[in-house]
Amino acid sequence: MKFEVDNDEWKLLGDFQDTHPQMKISLEKYLNSIDAIFRKAKQAQECEFILALLSIRGLQAPGWDLFEGIDETFKALDQLRIKNKKNYHGIHTTYLFMYGLILESDPLYELLANLLNIAEGERFKMPGANFPDIVHPNGKVQSVPPVDKINQLKNRAKRLGMDLSLFDDFYDKDLRNALFHSDYVLYNNEIRLPNFHFPKVYKNEEWVILTNNAMAYYQALTHLRKYHVSLYDEPKRIKPHPEMVHNQNEEMFIIVRKKHGVIGMKDTFSQEEIRRGAIPHSIGRFYPYEQKLIKEGELFMPAYKEPLINKIYRFSPRWIKKIILKFHDKKIS
Repeated sequence: MKFEVDNDEWKLLGDFQDTHPQMKISLEKYLNSIDAIFRKAKQAQECEFILALLSIRGLQAPGWDLFEGIDETFKALDQLRIKNKKNYHGIHTTYLFMYGLILESDPLYELLANLLNIAEGERFKMPGANFPDIVHPNGKVQSVPPVDKINQLKNRAKRLGMDLSLFDDFYDKDLRNALFHSDYVLYNNEIRLPNFHFPKVYKNEEWVILTNNAMAYYQALTHLRKYHVSLYDEPKRIKPHPEMVHNQNEEMFIIVRKKHGVIGMKDTFSQEEIRRGAIPHSIGRFYPYEQKLIKEGELFMPAYKEPLINKIYRFSPRWIKKIILKFHDKKIS
């Protein structure tokens, strides 16, 4: 799908012949309502906004980005759906699994929570801090249920004059519980929940609208995150949050990767200031070679090129993949 934004208003391009009509209606609506929160957060405190975009989680090695994880999962599920066009039961099961994953996806809730934090004048919080576990009197620890996270987000958005009622378009507690407890039956395009006092049935159009609205929400939120990252096409100076620095006159440089956007920030200290005791620092998501360039004073990173070995591995038959892995393990051991 292609999107276009003009004067902060999002519109979809194309006729979407292979897409359910509900997807187009909801995607356009969600892009506009969620983007208002992105823009308000950016206007409130740009440095904290960038931390939210990058979903900083502390010091980590590569391979711990939850957004990359869920993105790869959805790509794989979509490929399965395309590959099994004629297996309607398989296609429907895939859609339902994707629906459940979206409702359970912590990174999506955390991103919205942090954008609201910043828009309200608060700071970016590390994942987990926005929705701390519930500790019961008996010592039992429970994660915050999705419905409670959604209600918190809706109420906070309302206080800011924002609209997150979009969750009402697709969150269904009974369907969500049935999916994750394998407590349902797909029959004649219906979803049947037998273990109720009165067995519940979702007609085809009912559950299709729910799943399409959930997918529209996922696509809108993840697209807007990538879009706002991409808007940073050249390095510049910004003011950090006052609590982030000791000197209130201190600024930060934005670090940009070509054809991608912002990847982090660093201090603006000169060599003379560093010699006098200033401590250089940076924060972001960097490749190892980028860290070296940043230390050398570079702020505009070259476009990322996937290593040849990764491409060979991805498109090789299984027996060649085993050889590559064996070689890789030997090389790094």
